[in-house]
Amino acid sequence: PHRETAIGGMPELNAIGEPQVLEDSDELISSFSAGEPLTVTLSVELWPEFEVEKGAYDNLEVEVEVPPFNQKAYDETLKALRARQSKLEDMADGHVAVEGDTVLVDMTGYEANEDGSKGTQLDVASGQQLTIELQPGRFMPGLVEGLLGATKGEKRLVPVEFSSRSQQQQLAGKKLLFDVQVQAVQQRVLPDLDDDFADSIEKGLTLEGLNEKVREGVQAEVDKMVKERVFTLLEQQLVEKLVPTIAVPDTLITEHARKRFATMLTELRDKGEVSDEDLKSMVTPENFDQYKEDTLAETEMIVRASLLVDTIAQLEGIAVERSEMEEQKMMMKSADPEGMEKVDDAMLMTQIEATLLREKVLDLVMERATVTKVQMEEV
Repeated sequence: PHRETAIGGMPELNAIGEPQVLEDSDELISSFSAGEPLTVTLSVELWPEFEVEKGAYDNLEVEVEVPPFNQKAYDETLKALRARQSKLEDMADGHVAVEGDTVLVDMTGYEANEDGSKGTQLDVASGQQLTIELQPGRFMPGLVEGLLGATKGEKRLVPVEFSSRSQQQQLAGKKLLFDVQVQAVQQRVLPDLDDDFADSIEKGLTLEGLNEKVREGVQAEVDKMVKERVFTLLEQQLVEKLVPTIAVPDTLITEHARKRFATMLTELRDKGEVSDEDLKSMVTPENFDQYKEDTLAETEMIVRASLLVDTIAQLEGIAVERSEMEEQKMMMKSADPEGMEKVDDAMLMTQIEATLLREKVLDLVMERATVTKVQMEEV
């Protein structure tokens, strides 16, 4: 909702963002006269106003499906643990390098001349005894492909071409050549699944104990997913019951849509579905506007639920302690120290507070609700 008022009669407003002047600036300047009153009309969005009685959010009923144990995640976790403890072993002379192998190389890079010959030697992307895992997309574009089929002792001249949008600015848009001497072709050998392997993960741990820990970890992720689904269902019911029709200001819609748009792009990158370069090309005003339009109904529900969470927290005296926020921040930074360096600390704390407050409020609502869990059948 918007409200218009003259400055001289400005009431106490619970405004969102900065007021916008409705009059044309040239008209205001031309109408100004020293010593005379000047009327300026402002438009400002207001926080939605609604009332919720204490206890009106009790006794909800939701039904949620519980998936079976995630055997695939269990198997992948054990596979990842074995890969972490794996060792590289040299293959016999004459072994042809295939995708998934590793090559040990000496490598010198050059800028490519227009005729395809070697030009100026590079100070970067060169070195001795370099380990290159032959997985497409892991290194410079073309390098892995140029080393497939290589054997120990072989020399190759591998062409590489960097995209103009490469993050390595000094190499962006350049064509390069690499003199590569293959010192060894290697394969990773996974350890056997036995007590010795479990002990290498954690001193004194047996294979039985390791399996139990992995199963508990996998189940904890399933339980977390189910709880979040319950939270979402509770939020939907709260909105439908208490604030189904309140108008949501566009400022709040845009703010939440931006966060969700950024989260979506980050997840795409983390899953390997898009490269960093493709990600940059997706961040455009047109793409955001389309996303905002496509997800409008869902975003409105999320904003209304967020407003309800704040209201219920006030009614129930629920708050997030500073120590809780600091603990969560430390956990996030230890999990991803490099990524968290780029995050504004004040914004991070605001996000953490909102997340923890939502969890506390919905935990309370869930305790007072009837939650029916339906076990899904294994496919």
